[in-house]
Amino acid sequence: MLCEAVKSYLANAKGVPFFYAVGDENYNQILSELKQNSVIVDRISDFCPKDDKFPDIDDVIDYFRTLDTDYRQNKHVLIGLGEYLALRGSAFAEKILRRLDKTTLGTARVVLLLRCVTQQVNALQMDDNRIVEQNRLYIEENAVSSVTVTCTSYFSQKDVAIGVKKLLHDLEDGLSRNIHAISALDFSQSLVPVSYIKRRFSMSFREWNLRTAWEPLLNGSSFIKSCLDVTDHWISFSLVMIALMILRRTSTRNAQAWNLKTGCFIFL
Repeated sequence: MLCEAVKSYLANAKGVPFFYAVGDENYNQILSELKQNSVIVDRISDFCPKDDKFPDIDDVIDYFRTLDTDYRQNKHVLIGLGEYLALRGSAFAEKILRRLDKTTLGTARVVLLLRCVTQQVNALQMDDNRIVEQNRLYIEENAVSSVTVTCTSYFSQKDVAIGVKKLLHDLEDGLSRNIHAISALDFSQSLVPVSYIKRRFSMSFREWNLRTAWEPLLNGSSFIKSCLDVTDHWISFSLVMIALMILRRTSTRNAQAWNLKTGCFIFL
């Protein structure tokens, strides 16, 4: 259910934004209720100048300032902003939130639906008592998120967001799981956990327990044994395949084991 503060805000033309911090649990419900109140949805991803370029905040502000819609119908909600700020880091997020707090938007009433930056929104109300007095900020209970991002440099079997624009679009749709993305941008300061995969072909021997599956090929090959002993690391597909080719050429007995029915290579 929408909080009373945002209902009051939408009922009045103030020309300043409303900061609404939410979590994964209530994001979709609150967005749905805003739509039912004739609030127009705007996406931060639409302000990305290119597929793998961060959105331009200046363009966002100019967009809301120049809307010429009748103020009674000029109600908007901006989604994706919190996730974008989280990807840029805490210092950047606080800077942009403070800037938006001091920004006038003409006749527009704009709800900033913010996920992943609850701590930064809380810091904003601590720094500026006026935003509380004006009733322009609300933090929902359980305003937490479990969003994580895995950045890769190649296509895989998983659904992959190509560029930060698609990544933000997926987050705007309410995804709250791990998202795979291809991007050349810097996420080193991200508040959202970001991991990286750089190898195209790789397999985990600990996860798949390939020692048992390939045991017939291990006799006489100390090289492959040593590879399998390193269970805490990822071993490249090409390295193992080269080793097996050598083994096939040099050992007649082991070559007979080449036609194993177990296929254990996983393409990530």
